[in-house]
Amino acid sequence: MERVLVFGGTGLVGSGVVQRLRGVFEITISTRKDVNLEDEIATRHVVRDIHPDHILYAAGIARINEAEREPEKAFALNAKSAMWIAEESAKLGIPLHYLSTNAVFSGSRFDRISVEDDVPDPISVYGKSKYEGEQIVLAASPLNSVLRLISVYSASYSYRDDFARRIVNDLRFNKRIDAILDDQFNPLLVSRGAEAIVAAIQKRASGVYHLGATDVISNADFVSLLAEELKINNPSINAVSFDEFISERPGFAPRGKYMAIDTSKFCRDFGEGILATNKQSIHEFVNTLAI
Repeated sequence: MERVLVFGGTGLVGSGVVQRLRGVFEITISTRKDVNLEDEIATRHVVRDIHPDHILYAAGIARINEAEREPEKAFALNAKSAMWIAEESAKLGIPLHYLSTNAVFSGSRFDRISVEDDVPDPISVYGKSKYEGEQIVLAASPLNSVLRLISVYSASYSYRDDFARRIVNDLRFNKRIDAILDDQFNPLLVSRGAEAIVAAIQKRASGVYHLGATDVISNADFVSLLAEELKINNPSINAVSFDEFISERPGFAPRGKYMAIDTSKFCRDFGEGILATNKQSIHEFVNTLAI
């Protein structure tokens, strides 16, 4: 059985992937307790000592506001650590799969959603650090892949909330929800994302792929679909524009309005049914919510 070395295997996405990998691959999880990814020697040694068949880099800073507050740490974990791993994996002929983000795009285009071949133009520290990591990984070896994820949410990850579970709590307690009417996104349910990432590893994907829901909606549409699935009548939804929402949150890192990413390349290369529509994903999310 082939072995996968997972960096960041206890995070929101990494833990979901590890759960799905079990029984398909042997798994070695490298956590912060095992290795300090800001230590070059230790990081390189992990790759050489374990010598896996595949590497998944799901580590790094994934919170956009945290990255804005700690830019040096963001670039260290999202780019420099990935560089050391990419260099070692290239020497050993090991494919490296790097989890990235839709935040590599500015979100300023309204005429169409972003495809893999579009030139990134990040506006946040998070997006810039991830884009640097992407470039390093892709340049290191033709075996490597970059998997861009968007607004990942989970029904059961216990270590921190995500945007979807915060909406659920507000809906259940009838709190007012500021819902954006004029943005575009296609958030990714972690279980669907995990299936897609495992498929990419199994088929030794290379290059860039986008992972998200297969259709595009607004934040307000997402809230309404969630309320409908939860059977909550007359939810307290305050419809606002993107500009209004951002102006009332001065501490937010820069982010774009049209952040959806096109998933058709992944669906074409790996088949329909792995990724799902927003309605399907929300149905699965609600049915598996940890109460």
